[in-house]
Amino acid sequence: MRRAGTYTARGEAPGVWLGSGMTGLVGVAAGDPVTAEQMLNLFGSGHHPLAGQLRAQAVAEGLDDRAQVRAAWLGQPYRVYAN
Repeated sequence: MRRAGTYTARGEAPGVWLGSGMTGLVGVAAGDPVTAEQMLNLFGSGHHPLAGQLRAQAVAEGLDDRAQVRAAWLGQPYRVYAN
């Protein structure tokens, strides 16, 4: 027998982090749940999934603005084209 609500819930099932691309990705481990914020950071802007936390840590360490931004970088941000 199916429980009520099993097929009436909205949205996607939560995902977990996995794959060889996680090598060197500090703070996120295979099997950890993926949050919406982490997805936006990684796929929306090309930042580390924990960009907010890394930037806050840089602020606490007294780093300048540029160093705070760099703390969350994974590389070049995604390019956006007009067409």
